[in-house]
Amino acid sequence: MRARRLIPGRLLLVPIVLAGAAFSPLAVPRGAQAHYGPCYDDPTVWLSNKAKIHLISVVQGNLNQVSQVTFTLHIPVGVTYTQIQYTGGHHPPEVVNVVSDQSSGYLTNEYAATKKGQVYSLTLSVHDIEHGRGSQWAQNTGTTNENVQVFVQ
Repeated sequence: MRARRLIPGRLLLVPIVLAGAAFSPLAVPRGAQAHYGPCYDDPTVWLSNKAKIHLISVVQGNLNQVSQVTFTLHIPVGVTYTQIQYTGGHHPPEVVNVVSDQSSGYLTNEYAATKKGQVYSLTLSVHDIEHGRGSQWAQNTGTTNENVQVFVQ
């Protein structure tokens, strides 16, 4: 059995590929439009039934024109929220309202207001992580200045 020898030229490919991967995001052109999220710094809500609801908003437009993002999370009757975590960032102010009025599941509304009525594409994603049940994703699209709704069973 013959021992296989590494060819020195192939060894040079490793650092070249790694350098290309490291610097490729810098080569992406920057346009006039901002992309809001998903940076995973949108609010997370912990509930008394051990569920964790991560609300993720993606607004494609000029961030300076988005004045506020309001989430309304409808949860089952008898369940309460134990914590809402706003992780900050350089985004417009975010508000979460929690309403206990569902028979089951989680209904989420999002309203992203813009300063001068500009209309941008909006995607709302809801990630529901429940102890012992795994996790579920739900998503819906719409535009700013209108309610976008997602239901997770």
